[in-house]
Amino acid sequence: MLMTYGNAIMLVLAGFIVQVVDFPIDAGFMTINLCSDIVAYILILLGLKPFLKEQNLLFRKCFKLTLALLIVEIFARLSTCLDFGDSNATIANLFLAVTSLIFMQLVYNYTETIMLQSKFLKIELNPGPLRGAYSAFCVVIIAYYVINAFYSFLSLYANILLIICAIYYCGTMYTAKNKLYPPLIKKEYD
Repeated sequence: MLMTYGNAIMLVLAGFIVQVVDFPIDAGFMTINLCSDIVAYILILLGLKPFLKEQNLLFRKCFKLTLALLIVEIFARLSTCLDFGDSNATIANLFLAVTSLIFMQLVYNYTETIMLQSKFLKIELNPGPLRGAYSAFCVVIIAYYVINAFYSFLSLYANILLIICAIYYCGTMYTAKNKLYPPLIKKEYD
């Protein structure tokens, strides 16, 4: 089955949502996160793959950033298996900071990629809402980590705010997707 560009964009947006949602389940001696960041990055990579042959080179940059995120996340998961003594929390926070910065860069590049794609397709797209949604999303990502670091009793509210902001960003990008790649209308014939 051939994936349409509209469906590919939906995979990327689904990856963004999965990345910010944490759904941990305690399984006795360990916790399993059903919305793993690794799954999110794989969704984003699958969504970016159809665009790699496009004239817009920013798609390739987004693909490379997502690969970097996947590699850093795998190393972060592997580091939890090792015992670094008192430095375990510091190493975990370091990986968290690196992945957060790369993820914000990915969201920025993806926003700019969609705006540049509209120019290639000669479709007018208002950049204001897209950049506003991106800015709000990144500010909330930073606030989320500051709140979790210094005001952990507010972490549930920060998580809810982050999910709401991610949904707002993805909704804005969904509107742009519909302008760039309108949904195919299926007609029923008698």
